[in-house]
Amino acid sequence: MDNIVRVRDFQHDVIERSFSVPVLVDFWAEWCAPCKMLGPVLERLAGEAGGRWTLATVDTEEHPRVSEDWGIRSIPNVKLFVGGKAVNEFTGALPEYAVRQWIERAVPSPSAEAVERARTMLARGEDTAAAALLEGIVASEPGNAGARVFLARAVLFSDTQRAVNLVRGIEEPLLLDDLDTISTVARLRDLLDR
Repeated sequence: MDNIVRVRDFQHDVIERSFSVPVLVDFWAEWCAPCKMLGPVLERLAGEAGGRWTLATVDTEEHPRVSEDWGIRSIPNVKLFVGGKAVNEFTGALPEYAVRQWIERAVPSPSAEAVERARTMLARGEDTAAAALLEGIVASEPGNAGARVFLARAVLFSDTQRAVNLVRGIEEPLLLDDLDTISTVARLRDLLDR
C-alpha cells in the first residue's frame, strides 16, 4: 500500500513526509506480542484513511538509535508526526475502537481551517454563512466533532432539535462549553414552547 511505509530513513520517511501529510509511526518489534495485535489494526485503518494520514513502521530492533532518539521505553508505541514534530502518542495495544477514537482526535482534520473560519463567523454573528460552510464539512466528515458543534450553534435558534441531534454523543473536552450552551438553550426553548 502507498500509505504504509516501512521506515528505512526516519528523516526522509517520517520527518520530511510529515510536512505534507500526518505520519502515524508504529514502533514495534518482531518478538512483541501486543505489537502483533496492534499492527494489523493500524494497517487496516491506514487502508481506510483515504490518504488523510500515512502509517510508517519502525522495527525497534533494526533501528535502536531512532527508538532511543524518540524516547521509546516500551512497545508498541505509536506517535503522530505533523510538520516535523511528534504531536501525540499512545503506548500499548489498544482495541480497534479506541485506536479509531484516538486517530479521530489526534489527526488534524483536512477541514480544520474551514472549521476555524466558521467559528470566527459565529463569533461575529454570521450564523447563516457559518452554517453554509459547516454543512459541507459535516456531510464529508460526520465524525468531525468541532464542525458538528459549531453547526449546532449556527442552527440552534432556527432548528433547536437539529442542533441537539448534531451534538448527540459528542464528549470532546475542548467543546464542553459549547455543548453546555446548546443543551441549556435547548432546554429553555423546550420550556418556553410548553
